[in-house]
Amino acid sequence: MADRRRIATTSARIVVGVVGVVIAALTLAAAGQVTVPVLSAPVPQTAVSPVSSGQTRVCAGPLLALGTDGSLSAFASPDFVTASADEPKLTGVASPDNASVESFGSPVVAHVDAGDDDGRPLLAATQSQMVNMSDLAGFTATACGDALAESWLVGGSSDVGRTGVISLTNPTESDATVDLEFFGENGPVDAPGAGGIIVRAGEQRLFSLAGFAPDVLTSVVKVTASGGQVYATLQQSSVRGVTPAGVETVSSSQGPATTQRIAGVIVPSDAPPATDGEGYDDNVPAVRVFVPGDRDQQANIEVSFTDESGGEAPLPITATIYGGVVGEIPLAGVAGGSYGITVSSDVPVVASARTVTATGGTDFAWFTASAPLDDDVAVAVAPGPRPSLHVFNPSDTAIEGELTPDGGSATAVNVPARSAIEVPLTASGGYTLTGASGTFAQVVYRADGAFSAFAVQPAGAEAAPVTVYPRG
Repeated sequence: MADRRRIATTSARIVVGVVGVVIAALTLAAAGQVTVPVLSAPVPQTAVSPVSSGQTRVCAGPLLALGTDGSLSAFASPDFVTASADEPKLTGVASPDNASVESFGSPVVAHVDAGDDDGRPLLAATQSQMVNMSDLAGFTATACGDALAESWLVGGSSDVGRTGVISLTNPTESDATVDLEFFGENGPVDAPGAGGIIVRAGEQRLFSLAGFAPDVLTSVVKVTASGGQVYATLQQSSVRGVTPAGVETVSSSQGPATTQRIAGVIVPSDAPPATDGEGYDDNVPAVRVFVPGDRDQQANIEVSFTDESGGEAPLPITATIYGGVVGEIPLAGVAGGSYGITVSSDVPVVASARTVTATGGTDFAWFTASAPLDDDVAVAVAPGPRPSLHVFNPSDTAIEGELTPDGGSATAVNVPARSAIEVPLTASGGYTLTGASGTFAQVVYRADGAFSAFAVQPAGAEAAPVTVYPRG
């Protein structure tokens, strides 16, 4: 009897358990069929559109002579031209390292405020200077540029007879701490004292290239600024024996990328003959390329050409350059002419080109890689011999633009796809180039004993709207 009761009790428990499981399953199934209300609220957010600060351009100031005691001093004043719809405000910058700044002027900052519309104001500024002294001769024209947090000076040399002067100009309201890194044909250069340089707000500092990186044949300087920003340039001059052989001011090239474009590179047919011997010869036209990175990294480079005359372009040139090393790709076999150059690489590189003319005196020009232009851009043309605008269109779409001088009539600037053209300019004036979005441009001066170039840069970037999410 007791066994039957135990069996009955156990059976009852099993039945109750099964019923409970069934009820739970039915409850869950029913819950799946019931729409549960979802409670939500939008995240508070506010879109803040910064007020445009207008456009600012920084000009490096006069050419400098290096004294036997290491001092730097100006000896004449440069010519200066701006291009803008509104008259820019001009402000001088202190230059305590220039021993004669009071006599020949200081760096200049040009600024225009933003207008009432939503677009950026257009502003360009350029300076130029001709010199003919016993140890310094030639012509240089330089576009005044933006102050940046990072700049790449791809040019120069501290070899025998070559003099380089680095200028760092801070137009901002904050002091800048600047680190300089030097690279050459043998890799990174140990440069004591090149880090933590203080450039005060509204001040320019000047340094000899050889003081940091002596006996470097092919130099590249990386300039990194924190706090404030700086406009960096490199003044380069050359003397062969006792004869001055040119001067140029090198501005920052486009930052590292796998494709670099250099517009308007003139390879003169009157280049001076190559020097004898197996050493480095900067009379030979060349494209200078630097590969940021470690030595075990390798860049496979191709340099291709677009002939401005519409003729058959030279064959591409290939080369291999290792990380951390500055290499030069000679253009000795390239026929005289004017070219748009494309430097392609499988890893990011920086690049520029150097060519030399010898008619009426030796002078050289550095052509820097630049950014693609916007639809509208201002071009300032400082005084100088026979300036011209070179426009390079590497895209698959033809460009139909216009070039309008200040107070004058527009001229068509039509550049077929994958082509380049040259347009004559008038010195000492300003222009507006419209409809040339995506192209690359360079202003080049060339005459007897005078040769120089500078890249046309797009307007400075606008501050983008920011979405702010308040804390709860």
